[in-house]
Amino acid sequence: MPTRHPRLLISLACLTAAGLLGACSTASSTSSSNSGSDSGSGLYGAKGVALAPDYEVDHDAWEALGFRWEWNSRPPMVKGGQMQYADAYDDVIVLQDSGSLLSVIETSTGKVRWYKQVRETVTRFVGNTRQGDSIIVANETELFEFDVNTGNTIDRTDLKTIATTRPAMFGEMAIIGNASGRLIAIDTKNDVRIWEYQYDGLLESPPIAIDDFTVAAVSTTGDLRVLDVDSARTKASARISGNAGGDMLTDGEFLFIGSIDQSVYAFDLFDGSRVWRHRSGAPVTIQTTLIYETLFATTKDSGLIAFDAVTGDTLWTNPDIGGWVVTTTDDDLIIWTGGEILRVDPERGDVIARTVLSRVSGVRSNTLINGEIFVISAEGTVAKFSAR
Repeated sequence: MPTRHPRLLISLACLTAAGLLGACSTASSTSSSNSGSDSGSGLYGAKGVALAPDYEVDHDAWEALGFRWEWNSRPPMVKGGQMQYADAYDDVIVLQDSGSLLSVIETSTGKVRWYKQVRETVTRFVGNTRQGDSIIVANETELFEFDVNTGNTIDRTDLKTIATTRPAMFGEMAIIGNASGRLIAIDTKNDVRIWEYQYDGLLESPPIAIDDFTVAAVSTTGDLRVLDVDSARTKASARISGNAGGDMLTDGEFLFIGSIDQSVYAFDLFDGSRVWRHRSGAPVTIQTTLIYETLFATTKDSGLIAFDAVTGDTLWTNPDIGGWVVTTTDDDLIIWTGGEILRVDPERGDVIARTVLSRVSGVRSNTLINGEIFVISAEGTVAKFSAR
């Protein structure tokens, strides 16, 4: 089999409020804030908007992990709100709270580049994505396109349906799932529906772009389809027994799914055949990660597992740890468990170092290979850490 070069994938899953996470490390110092206040939105310090409190950093614990603190940033949040979505890129972090307040933070300095309330509405938001210099924000009825540099509104599209997923973007075409179990392609420039494809079951997991011409989606009943973007022609199809438990992953040849039907799968994208399957004793709901030709997944009965992505062979397991791989540093895995950050040997699965993080909603990185780490506190502060 020829050598394959998988794309590096980062989960864009929604952050959930973590609450108190057990005993925490003793904080050795309190970092200073370096957040910016420049914005054209006019919301900074306005009624109903507040800054997150500062975040305490245990420098010794992070040093043991091989990282150093760079900055804290305190984006504004709607009072009483919680951080809902967080997506990290090389240049910016995009945050959205439960009050639809969107903030863009520069990764180099921690400065808040801009922020704005997308819309004062009770309409549910379903996720954000990035395309070039645009941020695409989706709620159940509309798509909003903002310039990542200025925050200016570029476009606004009435979906004329109830969206249930964030979009997969193909140029000016947005492909979303709707409440009727249909995958819909919309020309956002002309607000025209190009095609729709009916699935068996509802669509709750976001569709995934395989390449510039192909999209894949799976329904709550396990109806898996790989479709041509221009025509909605079925290129491949398969059936599993349930929905994806997180974002699907691809290397352009295989499609990887951790499923609530208690399995981890790899499917061939060209004919839909199942390449391999690993059964678990419980639904697989923690995000899987693909790094080169190794797929990392956490199951309830086996803990963290490293699979050969091509064959499905188990390379190692560690039943004492779980979570998802956020990034790597010097080839070691950096794993977020929901309560701890771990540094793990990639060849054996042994824990090299660990530290407890208290009052943290989530952890992100801007790349899977030697990435920077961004910790989002329960109160909304973002802290950046870089490899030493």
